[in-house]
Amino acid sequence: MIVSSIGNMSRFFGLHPLFETLYRYLTSHDLDKMLCGRISLIDDDLFLVKKDVICRNISERQFEAHRKYVDVHYLLSGTEYIGWRNVADLNSISKPYDLESDSVIFADPVLDLIMLHPGDIAIFFPEDAHVPEIGNGYIRKMVAKVKL
Repeated sequence: MIVSSIGNMSRFFGLHPLFETLYRYLTSHDLDKMLCGRISLIDDDLFLVKKDVICRNISERQFEAHRKYVDVHYLLSGTEYIGWRNVADLNSISKPYDLESDSVIFADPVLDLIMLHPGDIAIFFPEDAHVPEIGNGYIRKMVAKVKL
């Protein structure tokens, strides 16, 4: 897991060949004016989902982890907390891995929270279980799915 600001994303280009393409898109478009929903950049290899959501209480959320994609969360407005744990440390699967949604859901408790402010990114690899959209109030964000 990596937490930084969008301005530092060039430091991570070597971790995946599509990170630079993602960065260029995120920094060259007026994301606030785009409609919510899926934006396909390179078929299923790189796509974005713009979301306007109301954050929820930590007790209402569960960990998710992915196998085929790296998640890049980019906060546009509001304040968001995201829970994180290493998948190897989780024991309580509440929904087994589903190939179509590329997710496994865990019911283990959230022990660590990351706080994101507008302009921050959080990058979650397959070993990084995460619980997004925790907090109070409205947020706007982009979630990029980058195929491994």
